[in-house]
Amino acid sequence: GRRNKGKRNVLFATLILSLVLTLITGSRKALFNLVFFTCMVLLFSKYDRNVFRNLGRVLLVVALVMVAVIIVLRVDALYNILGNRLVSLFSYFSGDVQEDLSALRRDYMKDDAMALFKSNPILGIGLNNFKYVARYGTYAHSNYYELLCCLGIIGTLLYYIPLIIVSVKSFFQWKKNMKYAVIPFAIFLSFIINETSNVSYMYRT
Repeated sequence: GRRNKGKRNVLFATLILSLVLTLITGSRKALFNLVFFTCMVLLFSKYDRNVFRNLGRVLLVVALVMVAVIIVLRVDALYNILGNRLVSLFSYFSGDVQEDLSALRRDYMKDDAMALFKSNPILGIGLNNFKYVARYGTYAHSNYYELLCCLGIIGTLLYYIPLIIVSVKSFFQWKKNMKYAVIPFAIFLSFIINETSNVSYMYRT
């Protein structure tokens, strides 16, 4: 009805505003989180056992993302803000690591964090100690590596178990056709993916 149409218009306007603000920031993480969250909501706002309908939604979302990437790479203003960072990211994953030296440095940091974790796997080396022990002067640029290194298996499990419980509950609510349950589930999936290149377990200055 008219009320649902109004809600859809508000949601669409919010997504457009979020996309514009994200492009202005030039943050790859923010863009990924926005696109991933939107795709999850579009794809799974309703539990559907029809494989072909789900596949159609997936293909539609992939096509929209590809169009957005092409626009960012072709429009000079957008390329200067975000496109050049996407190019360096693609180059890194294709093996041209010199295109993104910061990503290469983060890889070294993660290797060192894993070596420290193996030396103290149960309790870790102590909260926030990676930057001192590894002598980088900063954190490991991955919440998983930072937690495993500093707090060990026990601390890492204590941190993530509550999040996993919330996610599992949301998943089963979504299967009962509670469409809004997909929102916390999508937030959780976006969060755990983002944790691979971000440290969020404590505030840092």
